Amino acid sequence: MITITRRGANMGIAESNANSVPRRYEIAGQQLLFQAPAERLAAFEIEGESAVHKAELHSLPELSLLDKDQASLHYRGDAPFANQLQEVCCWRDQQRVQIEVSGEPVVCIDLATQHIQLLNDRSFDDDLNLEVITGPALILMLANTGIFCLHAGAVVTPHGTVALIAESGVGKSTLSRHIDEQWAQLADDVLALVPAGKISASKQVEQAQKAVPENRHVVQDFPQLKLPACQSAVRAGRETQLDLLLRLSPVASDVISFSKLSSTDAMLQVIRHSVAARLFDPAQLVEHTEFARLLTKQTTVAEIRYPRSLDQLGTVRQAITEYLQRL
Repeated sequence: MITITRRGANMGIAESNANSVPRRYEIAGQQLLFQAPAERLAAFEIEGESAVHKAELHSLPELSLLDKDQASLHYRGDAPFANQLQEVCCWRDQQRVQIEVSGEPVVCIDLATQHIQLLNDRSFDDDLNLEVITGPALILMLANTGIFCLHAGAVVTPHGTVALIAESGVGKSTLSRHIDEQWAQLADDVLALVPAGKISASKQVEQAQKAVPENRHVVQDFPQLKLPACQSAVRAGRETQLDLLLRLSPVASDVISFSKLSSTDAMLQVIRHSVAARLFDPAQLVEHTEFARLLTKQTTVAEIRYPRSLDQLGTVRQAITEYLQRL
């Protein structure tokens, strides 16, 4: 179980009263135990004994801020958080990771004990806090179990499931958002995946994969923070596989065309569009490369060029569905 707490000295007034009890949520096949409710994740809540949860949380040691004289600056760069581009720094010290946004420490992560600790005094539902907790913090945890996340939209059609990857602003959210009996949105922003039949040398990953059906790629119930209630229109079935990984070309075209990518280009697209991959340590990078290799070996990866016109979206969706049918 992954635990999410707040440093004791920073417990906010809104979360310190007697009515504020721990909550369990199931996200991407993992149980997350929050010290206090995250109301925006209510759709993923699991019922349970709060007294037991309080005892579990009470026994957790407090995570101290990393000593930057001892830790290493693993990553520094800009990323969108709380609706604006902000500088993100990732510090590492053995099994601990500290993430800062615009110079503010947000979370400390203990990968060995699967413990995420919030370092500020704002609520778990605060935009920045929730985005960091369910973004890089959780994704680092998932990487240790062989689950990786693509920055992708995804849809379910009568002929299979397709993930849409693209640079920001190209139109993947616009294209995936439509819903009818032929086209239902599965993900808007983040898609959690595990290659089918994955075998890892890591005992932890191997144990995590025992419950994963052999033909399953899509790991269900990852929060889509841009959507109401953080949920997409449909849920992945327990054995949903990804049938097509489709890159939306940034170059517009007057006609719709598809081109299958080479194995090398396909792997590069998976790596390029993975979420938080720059925060991985060397061992996670090895696992991630193997993930990209297996996923692209098992899944058709292609690029589509199409007209950038809203009145053409129906035609584009139909063309993608027909392309799926021909695979």
